[in-house]
Amino acid sequence: MTSSTPTQVKQIPGWLGEFVQRANRWLALLDGEDRVVATSSSLDAVIAAHGPTPQTASALLAVFGIEAVAELEPPIEYQEVASNTGPLILSLAALEEHGLRLLTLELSGEISSVKFGNKPSQIVNLDAEEGKFRALVESANDAVITTNRRGKILDWNPAAVRMFGYTKEEALGQPINLIVPESLHRLHHAAIGRRASGPVDHPVVSPTRELKAVRKDGTAFPIELTLSRWTNADGIFFSGIIRDIEDRVILEDMLSQAQKMEALGRLAGGVAHDFNNLLTPILGYAELALIALEPDDPVSADILEIQRAASRAGNLTRQLLAFSRRQISEPRAVDLNQVVDDLSRMLRRVIGEEIELRLLPDAQLSLTWVDPGRIGQVIVNLVVNARAAVEHGGTIAIETATVTTDDEFMKEHPGALSSEHVARDERYVMLVVADNGEGINAKVAARMFEPFFTTRALGEGTGLGLSLCYGIVNQAKGHIFAESKLGEGTRFYVLLPIVEGTPSTVINTVIFRALPQGTETILLVEDDASVREFVARVLRGIGYLVLEAIDGEDAMRVFERHSPQPLRLLISDVVMPKVRGDHLAQRLKAEVPALKVLLLSGYAPRADLIRCEDAFLPKPVSPGVLARTVRELLDA
Repeated sequence: MTSSTPTQVKQIPGWLGEFVQRANRWLALLDGEDRVVATSSSLDAVIAAHGPTPQTASALLAVFGIEAVAELEPPIEYQEVASNTGPLILSLAALEEHGLRLLTLELSGEISSVKFGNKPSQIVNLDAEEGKFRALVESANDAVITTNRRGKILDWNPAAVRMFGYTKEEALGQPINLIVPESLHRLHHAAIGRRASGPVDHPVVSPTRELKAVRKDGTAFPIELTLSRWTNADGIFFSGIIRDIEDRVILEDMLSQAQKMEALGRLAGGVAHDFNNLLTPILGYAELALIALEPDDPVSADILEIQRAASRAGNLTRQLLAFSRRQISEPRAVDLNQVVDDLSRMLRRVIGEEIELRLLPDAQLSLTWVDPGRIGQVIVNLVVNARAAVEHGGTIAIETATVTTDDEFMKEHPGALSSEHVARDERYVMLVVADNGEGINAKVAARMFEPFFTTRALGEGTGLGLSLCYGIVNQAKGHIFAESKLGEGTRFYVLLPIVEGTPSTVINTVIFRALPQGTETILLVEDDASVREFVARVLRGIGYLVLEAIDGEDAMRVFERHSPQPLRLLISDVVMPKVRGDHLAQRLKAEVPALKVLLLSGYAPRADLIRCEDAFLPKPVSPGVLARTVRELLDA
């Protein structure tokens, strides 16, 4: 694009200069004295073949062999003139707002072929074009900001007002560092200098990139920036299109966190699976030994200690499975004090030495019907949440109590009124996790159980902890709510239904002296030798004919060799090499439709992945539970 010297030029708006330069038609901008201010690139190509760039309208027309037009004053609409290239259509429009005129030359044939009503559609009304451009900028969802070469803000659209919080009046004339984090001011200033001095061989200075910006209130947030540079007689200018990508970045972080949790969950599930395979023979043989001994035999006490220690190890695997979300739901009558006590050592390691953990159990606490592993997960999540509130020191307390939701309780705990379906005058086992931290404001409290809602910094939380607690408590037919005061701390309440009984009658080890008997043929498939040998010994000891296989393919070979014998039951591990247990069950049921199936696993796979099972037992499995389950299946 050509232009005269700066002293001759009327100011050209950047959008207008760029529009003319990019036009694929013969356009020229003239000032009030008919001097050529700017030309389109397509017109430049024609002019270049005829010598020096013309400085006046008459000289420009002479390039085409057009004699001087008698009255070169706007408006001239579609005047046909003779030229050395054939008939041309000449038009001249006034751009009064800018003190300029637009000269258009087009081949007569092109114009006649694109009529729109009585006017050629290719003739551009620049005032209308500018209006369209401004309308696009003003209505854009992305911020559009223009600065000069020194970074002074010259244009600021409504989306920029919404995004950054500054009004247009506040932003215009300010340095662009207004929206750049202070730590990046020096780098940004250097970048402006480099961009302003570089060659203008393309309007896009840099590809779209992700950066940080800062709002009026001081909060930093991620943006996506596409930056262009353009020039006119007044100098170099930059226009940037800015998109707020904070929500997208948060979602990407959530996905990353979920993938990390999935990887950790797989690891924890795998460890728990192997550990449960080890515990199965330990607990099983201990129970067989107890069955063989007289109750007053002094060795029984030693074996009971082995059994208790292995049971505590089983609790550890349940915690791992709860973490990996592969735990089998096993609600039972539970002493919540015992669950808290079992978790206390781990919780002290989680919160660190600077925070005091107080346990305030109710000695007369009733039992509740809940899965101990899952309620343990609730306790861990609530304590971790409390730790974040008192991370610089303080106290976390875990209390238990048996309560009645009478009028006095509701008056003391208004949070219970907002919790859904808390029945009045009902008895509950209550768990309280309290901290003396900074407290929670009402706005956060209203959303804290929403999935993915978190007040922690980006990358420090998934926003799933409290929503998971809500889901577990709700499934247990319980209720969870919180009460908080700013500056004083927060108390989370969990109300769980009461079940009648006593801890001694519910959790004591049962010693089976007469296991159910049978004589049917059972195919046992298990890749872990110690588990397979233990289960086979129990079943053979109570009369069953047991066929053993080490995996799914071996099971099919064993089945084919013993096909004349009536196979009544398949007992199989789920996760095995070559063929999964549930897939093996499908194949065998196709051969023996009446076949019963009992699946065993160290962790619970997703329910939709298990097909054809009649029963499922988690490892470790005791002789008594195994014997009863087998007999019930065969008798069904």
